[in-house]
Amino acid sequence: SHPQASAWEEKNGGISLVIDGPGWIHPTDRKIPHNKPVATHEVEGSFVGFASSFPSNYGHLIHDHLPIIAWLLTVVPETTRFILHYIPYRPVAPELIKVVDSIFADRVMWVEYDHVVHVKRGNLLVIVPDRVPTYMGTSFMQPLQKWLMVSHPNSNILHSTDSPHGLIIFYSRMTEFGVSGGRVVEANHERDIISMIKLAMVRHGRKERFHIFNGYDDKNEPMNIRDQFLLFRTATTIIGPHGSGLANMIWLDFDRAGLSCDKRPQVLEFVAGPDSEMVQHGPGRGKYLGYQFLFRGLPIDYHNILYTDNSNNAITYIHLKALDLALNNMWDK
Repeated sequence: SHPQASAWEEKNGGISLVIDGPGWIHPTDRKIPHNKPVATHEVEGSFVGFASSFPSNYGHLIHDHLPIIAWLLTVVPETTRFILHYIPYRPVAPELIKVVDSIFADRVMWVEYDHVVHVKRGNLLVIVPDRVPTYMGTSFMQPLQKWLMVSHPNSNILHSTDSPHGLIIFYSRMTEFGVSGGRVVEANHERDIISMIKLAMVRHGRKERFHIFNGYDDKNEPMNIRDQFLLFRTATTIIGPHGSGLANMIWLDFDRAGLSCDKRPQVLEFVAGPDSEMVQHGPGRGKYLGYQFLFRGLPIDYHNILYTDNSNNAITYIHLKALDLALNNMWDK
């Protein structure tokens, strides 16, 4: 989950320069199985290299990788190629980049673990994050937003679907195949939550269609990234527990709000509080860890509900009265 990368320069048969920082190690420290040969790719030209945590996790790719790549695109020439790492048996990263920008995807050189890229004639720029994983916040989310606006201009997606008023999406971590990744809202409690959301939609005159997203499509196959983009692009509100599915808020249509704060897309996320830190990371480390830290640079009307004290890292609960108050606060405009 936390791959380590090395970048160095060799002169006169020895190492003369080594990149040091979070996520980067000295090339002699890398741990490669003795029976596995190191594959070396020789290239020429201008390159920029970037590596970070969880290279096959959809949510982490969105908030740990994409924003820095977006920022790099603003500072390097268009002729610069990118060296990015991926896992061949789970190529989530290449699929994600193609959805974000199919033209940029042609500039990426994908490298798997234990492979070395040798830039023989040219130059190599390496980005060293402040921490791994890094918190993007306002620093890099805005370049990512601009990148998505350019690569996916508003094309009236709403009017080409059966939901002309958009969707209100509830993110469920429960699938037909069972629990997915922990922090699952207890099944009966989740049904109560969904019923309360639907009642609030009627009470507030919401015209959107309600949709439950659990990562799977209508055929019970994992939903591809392109379809997730199209689905969440039509959403006006996303509600649910902390998890990678909620990171799909990056696809929200921020142009639709224009200059109006009242029309910003809304997110209501369930997160751990002082009485429920065991849900994520444990005492002293788990409270208030929601996406508001990572996505705060985006024009989102953001809200939180805390898990109750009978929640744990497997099964979670919220106070239904808190949900009702949150929905009224969000929609009573």
